[in-house]
Amino acid sequence: MTREDDTTENTPEKTRERLLDAATRVFAEAGYKGASTREICRLAGANAAAIHYHFGDKAALYREVFAQPFVEVMAASAGMDDASLSLEQALERYYRSFFSPLTGGPKLERLLRLHAREQGEPSGVLGDLECQTVRPHHEALIAILCRGMGLRTPDLEVHRLAFCLAGMALVWIEAKAMVDAFSPGLMQGRDPIGVMAERLTRYAVAIVEDERVRRAAVPKKRRS
Repeated sequence: MTREDDTTENTPEKTRERLLDAATRVFAEAGYKGASTREICRLAGANAAAIHYHFGDKAALYREVFAQPFVEVMAASAGMDDASLSLEQALERYYRSFFSPLTGGPKLERLLRLHAREQGEPSGVLGDLECQTVRPHHEALIAILCRGMGLRTPDLEVHRLAFCLAGMALVWIEAKAMVDAFSPGLMQGRDPIGVMAERLTRYAVAIVEDERVRRAAVPKKRRS
């Protein structure tokens, strides 16, 4: 490695990236309480003060690692609630953004393990981080559904519908190991993520149409 290469590898941005990658590995394997900041710095090739410099403390580093997939989803979903998009176009953009973390390879496996560990062994340091990071994505979907069904404001049934549509995508991520074990062919072939997004979009459009029909029939039933 030349001196120039070495300098490039040790820029603050590169050091921060290495710390996040190392922290993802250590937190996934040991959990928040069992993770050692010394081990994280060792794996990242950084000095012991690097975590304090870049993140503040171990808890802040953990929160940033935990939020990574949500941040990626939000970045990929930019503009999905654009009023110029049709219902089908908006939902396809929604599902494509949902699957953006699936391109993460081994890193995704570690993040999934970390999220599963957090559910079983709550760290107590996250607060409502997950709610804060997911809420904008949910609210964008609510806006899409209201526009698609001609509603000015959402009601509980719109939220029920939104969680249903989100659940169809979430199972592919949260239960990825199960999907791979039961039907490995589903994630093979050309552009499997694109195929999933296209299929789920078609399912979602049909579900939204069914809900629109159900809602239109309710006043008639009440009148009778």
